[in-house]
Amino acid sequence: MESALWPDAMFFDVDGVLIDSLDVKGEAFADIFDDIPDSRQVVIDYHLTHGGVTRSEKISNLFQLLTGNQATDDEIRGRVDRFRDVVEQRVTAAPEILGVTDMLTTWFDRCPLFAVSATPEDELISIFGARGLSRFFISIHGWPPRKSVTISAVAKAHGLIPSRSILLGDSYEDFVAAKESGVHFIHFQAPGRPALEEQTPSVSDFLTLDRLVPEILGTQPH
Repeated sequence: MESALWPDAMFFDVDGVLIDSLDVKGEAFADIFDDIPDSRQVVIDYHLTHGGVTRSEKISNLFQLLTGNQATDDEIRGRVDRFRDVVEQRVTAAPEILGVTDMLTTWFDRCPLFAVSATPEDELISIFGARGLSRFFISIHGWPPRKSVTISAVAKAHGLIPSRSILLGDSYEDFVAAKESGVHFIHFQAPGRPALEEQTPSVSDFLTLDRLVPEILGTQPH
């Protein structure tokens, strides 16, 4: 296939797209709210339906949901610290989404790859290094800032055309980030995960990307 078939760049969300870590992080969030009775399933359900939200925002929202009270800065900071203490090692050890290494090896030769996540950037870089993922990516970007800001900044820095670039993500927040930054969005719907209500291209495995990406870009093999 010709190089013109492929995008200027592919942006990848991380949890639930590259690393099978959504459940791992859900359990970690539940652990840091174990001082609130009957909170565990509420926390896990909230986490799974609010992907792409920073941990401090998620903890603040969960505290209010569980207690009816606004969390103080110290409350949020304390739970964020507890979360970080347990989650990095768990995510580093979590399995990859099926086929990730083969997919990245293939796409590495097609276009520049960038990772974007709501995980704090220093933690994300450490996880990628430990898992051997860094070699595939031009750069790895965590929080802050918001994903849409990151994607726009990366596109400008590398001379990428947003309408020729794609974000592969698994959440509504990723959909919004793609829309705000002007890139195409593909929803990665892992087995057992809910579909988005928005009408958007969707894949449940990486092989489908080979067919879908040229269709989205309006290019076809000769």
